[in-house]
Amino acid sequence: MDYDYKSYASKKFYTRKGLSNSKNLGNTCYLNSVISVLANCLGLTHYFVSNSFSKVLTPVNMEKPEHIFLKQYISVLVGLYSKNQTIAPRTLNDNLAKFLPGIKKGYQHDSYECMMGILDLLHNALLKPINDYNMGPIDTRVHRHLFEAKKVYHNHFKDGYSIINELFFGQYIQKVKCVKCGDLSFSYQPFMSINLPIIKIENQLPTIYDMLNSYFRKQIVHKMCNGKCKIKTDHTLKTRIIKLPKYLVIHFKRFDNNLNKIESTVPFASDLEMSDYTVLIQSQSVEYNLTSIINHVGPSIGGGHYYNFNRTFDGEWVSIDDDSTKKIEPTSVCTNQAYILIYELNEF
Repeated sequence: MDYDYKSYASKKFYTRKGLSNSKNLGNTCYLNSVISVLANCLGLTHYFVSNSFSKVLTPVNMEKPEHIFLKQYISVLVGLYSKNQTIAPRTLNDNLAKFLPGIKKGYQHDSYECMMGILDLLHNALLKPINDYNMGPIDTRVHRHLFEAKKVYHNHFKDGYSIINELFFGQYIQKVKCVKCGDLSFSYQPFMSINLPIIKIENQLPTIYDMLNSYFRKQIVHKMCNGKCKIKTDHTLKTRIIKLPKYLVIHFKRFDNNLNKIESTVPFASDLEMSDYTVLIQSQSVEYNLTSIINHVGPSIGGGHYYNFNRTFDGEWVSIDDDSTKKIEPTSVCTNQAYILIYELNEF
């Protein structure tokens, strides 16, 4: 991308901003919280309010239905960051159901699904041909994996690439090995969030690291062996991250298969070290800083209430609950209502 997402770090425009909120227009707290935390991803917000996005728009982009949503979304951002005033995103709310079939106006919806849907809409509105993935000579195992990963990424996004790829997409590398004949294979899967089941540990609360350790643990899978065996055998499966996203979205799976709410507190900190879960990433920071949290109150995924905590550009924490904003202490952001965490890669 021609856009340097880090350029917003020197912009005084964001000082004492990010305090705005949105009116509840009738069960729209899920949408208000999503708008607020995505607006707080300043790498993305600066891309829009600085007009950098206009450089990638083509006549094809501008004829897409998603372009209408893009204009509505940018209008909301301008309102939020112009005067720190309360806004009423009626047009965006009225039209969201036209773009996301699972959304019905006037009903409560899942903020995680809404967030993924909005990011997908923005991605589709800004698509452009992906850059060439030629990486030069492939003379080491590391180069081979990086080349194969980039080739898979290119094929996955062959219909187009956008700022959403640049900021929100990471990529896994999975190593699968037959325990009988040793046949080895690798796969490379793009991802936009890490969905962590809330595990149980006897006599203690599971921390976010406990859940990440469980998520990335080596597993045994029974599958067809493509090596010498030619039958179904046990294989070891190991997953690591080969490409880090700039914004890491972590989703706590607080609802079980029967949609019952899991109210456990998951201790997490403002800094997240991901080096234990990455591979082949050299000379690059793997530390993330917490920027936002979406919280859910209530027993049902289709009910209850959503609100969020944001760390502002000035480094302070605020609670944004529909049209109410108040300053809070950093020590109070970890609660048993935390549902979605957004971390920013520390590259500054």
